[in-house]
Amino acid sequence: MQIWANSPLDQFESHDFIAFSSAVADINFLSFTNFSLYSVLVFALYALLHTFSNNLGYVKGNRWSVANISIYDTIENMTTSQIGGSKSGYYFPMIYSLFIGILIANLISMIPYSVALSAQLYWVIMLSVSLWLGVTI
Repeated sequence: MQIWANSPLDQFESHDFIAFSSAVADINFLSFTNFSLYSVLVFALYALLHTFSNNLGYVKGNRWSVANISIYDTIENMTTSQIGGSKSGYYFPMIYSLFIGILIANLISMIPYSVALSAQLYWVIMLSVSLWLGVTI
C-alpha cells in the first residue's frame, strides 16, 4: 500500500486497501479501494450535514440548519422555475440529493492528493445510468 503520493496524478489511480480472494470462486473484483473509501466519506458527511442541521429537535435553528434551509430553498426555487407545475415536487428530492452529494464530493476532491470522484469515469457512468433508469422507469 502506497502512503505518500509521488505525483498529483496519483489521485486518479485506484489503490486497493482490502482485497478479497477465494480459492473456490474468482472474486478478485471485490476490493475496498480509495474510491470506495471516499464514497463512504461523502455519504458520511452527507449524513452528518443533516444530523447537525437537525439541532436535536429544538425549535430554534442553529447555523447548520440555516445553511441547510438556504441550500434547500435555493434548489427548490430552481427546480420549480425550471420544471414548473406539479412535476417539480416529484423530481425535487432526487435533484436535491444529487446536488448535495456532488457538492460534497467536489469539495473533498479540492483537498490536495485526495480522490476526485467526479473525475472517475465509472462513477460518472454509474451515476448517469442509475439516474436514467430511475427517471424513465
